[in-house]
Amino acid sequence: MPCFNPRNGFCHQRERTRLNSEYSGKMGQTMLQPQVFFLCSIILTLYFALLQPVTAQITAPWEVDALKAIRGSLIDPLGRLNSWNRGDPCTGNWSHVICYNATSKIDGYLHIQELQLLALNLSGTLAPELGQLSQMKIMDFRWNSIGGSIPKDDVGG
Repeated sequence: MPCFNPRNGFCHQRERTRLNSEYSGKMGQTMLQPQVFFLCSIILTLYFALLQPVTAQITAPWEVDALKAIRGSLIDPLGRLNSWNRGDPCTGNWSHVICYNATSKIDGYLHIQELQLLALNLSGTLAPELGQLSQMKIMDFRWNSIGGSIPKDDVGG
């Protein structure tokens, strides 16, 4: 940093010290700006990440209960529905259950899209809880020995 006193053309020690401290202060501010920006961006990122609604990556609990009731009302001599006793229907890949790939914007849960129970040698009756699978579009129970009625108004909403 140049030091020049217009009165006498020389630079005094006091003037040099003042100029150096001004220069250091400006330099320190310049060097701190990227660090402050980085710190603020991390804080804002964490703040907004924590404020985002947490979407449940699980099947709607009432639909899980309905599937368990359906499973309980069926006789499965070949054990093709044994996976229905473990984990979550959508994230645990229950056999013959197809789910929508994304959580619902309405309730934040995954929902059953299809039940593909075609020709599994099942018998028994349809549980009335089938009506709780309101998001289901396709159910295929053909070529089994299943009785009972299908709820008219509740399925395939």
